[in-house]
Amino acid sequence: MQITRTLRKGPWTLDEERRLVILVNQFGAVGSWQQISSLLGSRNAHQCRKRYRHLVRANTIRRPFPPIPQNYAHPTSLAPHSYTEIGNIIL
Repeated sequence: MQITRTLRKGPWTLDEERRLVILVNQFGAVGSWQQISSLLGSRNAHQCRKRYRHLVRANTIRRPFPPIPQNYAHPTSLAPHSYTEIGNIIL
């Protein structure tokens, strides 16, 4: 007999967020989402990863890319059909 756990949908509770942050600090945020979700018990790995990346870790600095300088020439404009030449220009 297989026991299935009930996954929550909808808004996260403050307790879930708190436990998520504790588990991420304990196991890391790279490659351990399946383990974190099983210990959290109420959310799947995708939900945990998405919540951590987009809402809990929202203090990440997000700013626009700097403008491209006027005298910048993209390597493909200098050698559009030769990846070897483009590699030599970049390196």
